[in-house]
Amino acid sequence: MSLLRNLARRKLRTALTIVGITVGIWALVVMTSMADKVQTLVDGNITYYGDKIVVSEANAPAFQFGLTPMPIGIADEVARVPGVAVAVPQVLLLLDTDDLGSGFGSPDFVLGVVAGADQGREIFELKAAQGRLMSPEDEGRMVVVLGADMARKFDRRPGDTFRIRGIDFEVIGVMEPTLTTPDTTAVIPFEAAQALLAKDAPILAGTGQGAGQLVSRVLVYPESEADIDALARAIEENVPQVQATTADDFDQAFGST
Repeated sequence: MSLLRNLARRKLRTALTIVGITVGIWALVVMTSMADKVQTLVDGNITYYGDKIVVSEANAPAFQFGLTPMPIGIADEVARVPGVAVAVPQVLLLLDTDDLGSGFGSPDFVLGVVAGADQGREIFELKAAQGRLMSPEDEGRMVVVLGADMARKFDRRPGDTFRIRGIDFEVIGVMEPTLTTPDTTAVIPFEAAQALLAKDAPILAGTGQGAGQLVSRVLVYPESEADIDALARAIEENVPQVQATTADDFDQAFGST
């Protein structure tokens, strides 16, 4: 009883003690949750890129996975390197140019690719939770498939309009959650993405590199027997001004952190 009376007499000290304990517990829970989220993102991206190589411009900041424009002809050069099964030119953009990711989160991306360009070699299966995924027939249309997190964040579903860089796209599908990059990605037809990329690269577009001649990365699917790390080195040795990033590179840079 005396203990309770002492607590009652020192109300301010008691209140501050309780607040301190509460803040400590809250901070521990938040940091643990953040660490779990980071680990989930790292593991998911390693799984997603595990069987691929991302080829991007040599001077691009590491692990941006292709946000710097380069000529589309690089895809043909990469495809000629022994061990490369398919080289898929892609366009990767930030949905919001001012959003580079905050805290432990990942920024929202826009990905432009011709559906089926992987020629059936993609083993990371994406499924539609609502509507449908992109098809080759969608080239030339202003349509978009949203990742699960992006659809939830912007409250969009099939039939809605989704604005990308000031242009309206019709939502035709929402992907199932994957716990990796596709969750925060809006997938649009390749040509539409090239047009957006040209706006980001007016200097290149003005020197003969029109919208149809620009990409931001090449996604490489190796031959089944190829050594991925050795192939990445071969690509860098045979194709000028590119860097080839593997899942192991990503793991070494971010996984250890």
